[in-house]
Amino acid sequence: MRIAEISTPEHFQAAAAPDSQSPSQNQHSQLLSQIQSKIKQTESHPPGTPLPDSLPSELRQLLTNLTQLAPFPAANNSLKLHLWKLSYRLWNACVDFSNAAAIRSPSSNRSSQNVTKLRHVAADMLSLAVDVVGVPSPAIKSASFYYKTGLAWHDHKIFDLASTCFERATDLLSKLDVSKILDAGERKLLLDLNLARSRTAWEISDKNLALTLLNRSKTLLFGSSAHFKALANQFLAFAKAVLSRNENNGSFNDVLKLLNEALNLCEKGLSISRTREETVEIKELKSKTMRFISAVHLQNGEFESVIKCVKVLRENGCEKGDHHASLPVLAMKAWLGLGRYSEAEQELKGMVVNKGIPEGVWVSAVETYFHAVGNAGVETTKGVFLGLLGRCHVSARAALRVVHRVVGDGNGIEGLRTRGKVVAELASDERVVALFASESVAKERTAMHAVLWNCGSGNFQLKDYETSAEMFEKSMLYIPHDLENRVIRAKGYRVLCLCYLGLTQLDRAQEYINEAEKLDPNIICAFLKFKICLQKNDHCGATNQIQKMISCLDFTPDFLSLAAHEAVASRALPVAVAALSNFLNFYNSGKPMPTTEVVVLRTLHTRELLNLGAESFFGKGEVGRRERNWFAVTSWNFGAKCGKEKNYELCAEFLRLVSGFYSLMGDGQMEENNVTICKSLIMTVSAMIASENQNTTPLPDAEVKHAVELLERAGKILTSLSMGNIEGDIHFIYVLNAYDMHGRLNNLESQHHIVKNFAGTKTCSPQYLLQIGLNASQGPRFNAEVATFALSECLSGFLSSPSPNYQDVALIVRRLIAIASIHKGNTDDDAVLGMYKQAYRIMVGLKEGEYPTDEGKWLAMTAWNRAAIPVRMGEINMAKKWMNAGLELARKVTGMETYQAYMEDYVADFEKKFHTQIAGEIQPQQVQ
Repeated sequence: MRIAEISTPEHFQAAAAPDSQSPSQNQHSQLLSQIQSKIKQTESHPPGTPLPDSLPSELRQLLTNLTQLAPFPAANNSLKLHLWKLSYRLWNACVDFSNAAAIRSPSSNRSSQNVTKLRHVAADMLSLAVDVVGVPSPAIKSASFYYKTGLAWHDHKIFDLASTCFERATDLLSKLDVSKILDAGERKLLLDLNLARSRTAWEISDKNLALTLLNRSKTLLFGSSAHFKALANQFLAFAKAVLSRNENNGSFNDVLKLLNEALNLCEKGLSISRTREETVEIKELKSKTMRFISAVHLQNGEFESVIKCVKVLRENGCEKGDHHASLPVLAMKAWLGLGRYSEAEQELKGMVVNKGIPEGVWVSAVETYFHAVGNAGVETTKGVFLGLLGRCHVSARAALRVVHRVVGDGNGIEGLRTRGKVVAELASDERVVALFASESVAKERTAMHAVLWNCGSGNFQLKDYETSAEMFEKSMLYIPHDLENRVIRAKGYRVLCLCYLGLTQLDRAQEYINEAEKLDPNIICAFLKFKICLQKNDHCGATNQIQKMISCLDFTPDFLSLAAHEAVASRALPVAVAALSNFLNFYNSGKPMPTTEVVVLRTLHTRELLNLGAESFFGKGEVGRRERNWFAVTSWNFGAKCGKEKNYELCAEFLRLVSGFYSLMGDGQMEENNVTICKSLIMTVSAMIASENQNTTPLPDAEVKHAVELLERAGKILTSLSMGNIEGDIHFIYVLNAYDMHGRLNNLESQHHIVKNFAGTKTCSPQYLLQIGLNASQGPRFNAEVATFALSECLSGFLSSPSPNYQDVALIVRRLIAIASIHKGNTDDDAVLGMYKQAYRIMVGLKEGEYPTDEGKWLAMTAWNRAAIPVRMGEINMAKKWMNAGLELARKVTGMETYQAYMEDYVADFEKKFHTQIAGEIQPQQVQ
């Protein structure tokens, strides 16, 4: 969309030129004339053809030259007005190019980037004359150019340029009094800019800045429901992004924080919404947010919270209650988690009438329900699935998944039999069979046959021949009647013959083996006919069948041995003699005799002897329980007393006994006992460390390993306990002790794992993480990765608060820079530079003095001074980056105006000289 003239035409009418111009004015005029020429060239370029790559760079160079002449004299307002007009002409030309590309065909990424580069030039051009007189709200208009350009760079995924544009816009608007901005569009720009900058920070993984900007956006809502909705949407988008990463459970707390922020904003937005349309939109967003909250609670195992959310949504969501397709699924899984299967069954059955539930969702719900309920849910599963067949189109893949889930692992003989019957009913339904009739689902049809076959095989091994026969018969429904599959059909008929032999239904067995022989005559068919003759006591027929077996092309003498065993088992001695006589004839021909032996293994099961030592010592029943409890409590009290008396060695021994005594108790108070055991184990290690410090004697390696074992036990108990039963201080002490002990064993990965897990718990706080980070960044247990992680998480926590303590923030930033400098050294200057840039982004938009001035000066000075080494090494680009970083930070700190002027002069001089002079001659002077 083209930008309209920002004001009346007379604002762009140049003032009358004076009789003579100064040299500076001549330079201005020449550059403006050249810029105007390039803009005319841009305007005359056909919109449907790509822009030449040289055009944006040439305009950028001209603008750079003009920038070097800034600031412009206040009296030369006509120059500024002319610059505004040129900027708008260039911007509107860019709009024409974008519109033409959208109408005709998508333009190439390179061509689109060239247009965005021109937009960036237009925005920079406008900012040069931001102090123009006669144009209403010039800063806001200039900021809007940067905002729209930043959006374009963001779409191109060039986030550094997008961030630069958004920061320039923020700087322009930070000088205005927000309370005096009354125009709705201008107010919306303030919010949109903050949200866009937050999205870009999120994309470059600067989560702290992204959340800080969202929190700042709360001051830019201006009582508009649309603004509340926009900010809530952004919190929701970030929550969805975190969920999509599938991180460990530590991310659930972060997601819930974001979702609760979105929910609170929706509530406030509803309270001020004025139209029905606004109310409906915010209610829909609120319902969506609550559904995500329910999903997070479900993943975190907080099933009661899920039920409460679903109930609220159904009663109050939207206008007539929320009936979203996900609600019955969420409710069903929550009821299953609570073990209330009847309620879960009702939710599952309710899905049948809800046509809005996608196929994949209800299939997953059926699988989840059946996995939880087991054999008791097979009838419900069958009813739900057949009901779904009646109301909507079901794919072959979905039917296969349901049948596969119902088959499962059987859970014993009765479970396999029950499931087999239900599977047989499902698989034989005409509607289900019809799903697999097309050749397009041949793969699914083969898989269905395999599932049914394996189920029949499992029942056959359990000698449930009736269920097995039924499963094999249903599997035949999924074998096409063609030449390619005749061998598979023959195999099915032979297996059915075996089933009916097991059921002694010999006529059915004879019928199936005859069908198999028609399709694929072989030795197996002949042998099965032999078995049928034996079971019918038809000795003559069995003897004749032996000769037919010998005449088969795939005959081997082993079948005669097998026939003899079958005959002996059936007490058909004449048949056995005939089989053995033919068997011997084969080996009289000189062929080697096969050796067939059956190895019978006898397994001796040893039973465990009950360990009666504890009962023998303490006694049985209530008396034994009281005695064990007395020893445990007394040991704890003695340990506490020794600790107060600073007898830490004896304290550790008593506390070690406490965990042993409580471990022997099985009196139904396991949760309470485990809490005490956990505390005693952690405090035992604390006492060991205190004793070491008191005696100034390092712990022996054996004691260190023993301490690690105690802490591993405590860690397992901490994992099993609910967070409400353990104090945060105890968990924090455990982390410090575990970090210490694993550090002694040089187990850096375990240190990082322990701290990372602690950061994901509800007992963790930013203050704990600050202490851990400081501890890890100094002393003999220095661990750069742990220190960086803990301090970064701590920084995220502080910045996420409504009113961050920037004194603490500055402390953490300084420590992170120190760690990065020590850990990375000179091998990765970009990593250290990134920390300075993060500090700059935090400072952008803050009020004067809100970020500690001394810390701001330290950042600016150290950043500038870091340019010295790259200059000496001839690394000009890196030197420029450090000098620019120092200059940008200095501009944000009150009281550094003198330093800023010096820096600006030096940078300008550096730009002119570095091409011609050697690096050693232009080293930046150290700022003291």
